[in-house]
Amino acid sequence: MTRAANSKAANKAKAPKVTAPKARSPQRKGARPAAQSGRGAKPPACAVPAPQKPPPYSPDLGRRICERVALGEAIVEACKAERVHPRQWYRWLNEKEDLNEQLDRARRMRADQLAAEILDIADDPELDPHRARLMVDTRKWLAARFFPRMYSEPARVALVTDPMSVAVELAFDFTSAQPSHIISATAEDVSADS
Repeated sequence: MTRAANSKAANKAKAPKVTAPKARSPQRKGARPAAQSGRGAKPPACAVPAPQKPPPYSPDLGRRICERVALGEAIVEACKAERVHPRQWYRWLNEKEDLNEQLDRARRMRADQLAAEILDIADDPELDPHRARLMVDTRKWLAARFFPRMYSEPARVALVTDPMSVAVELAFDFTSAQPSHIISATAEDVSADS
């Protein structure tokens, strides 16, 4: 054998073997591999755990959820953190009067925090004015819902009389999200009705 033939044989021996990939049988998207199908197969690792029995009501549990609400969490988030389903929470609210009072106090505390945040936002010169206004309006709206007696705008009724027209403006804001209604009538409309 020549020297060139020997070097080719040596290079062939050193080169890694390249094999074709094995053909896979087509499967539906999300289907289990054949080894896992059938009886005794293990459930996939991402399976949802079985629902657990909710904890029984205790005054301490109610206090913890109310504290979370006072600190700014939504009721749903606070319930999840304490492993209570929100439906169960609302059942307890219907059954337990002291829990309702605790939640009202927590909401009032949250409204006071929102008012303090409004002052901080208003005093911050670095904020974009449009963004600051949106932030302030959102917090005002929330505070009015959490503690309407303190933070909602009062209902107003104005009666303007003029020899030529009568305009009555009624603005309803009874802590609901209903828009203001304006009713106006001319003197002819009023006299035609009588």
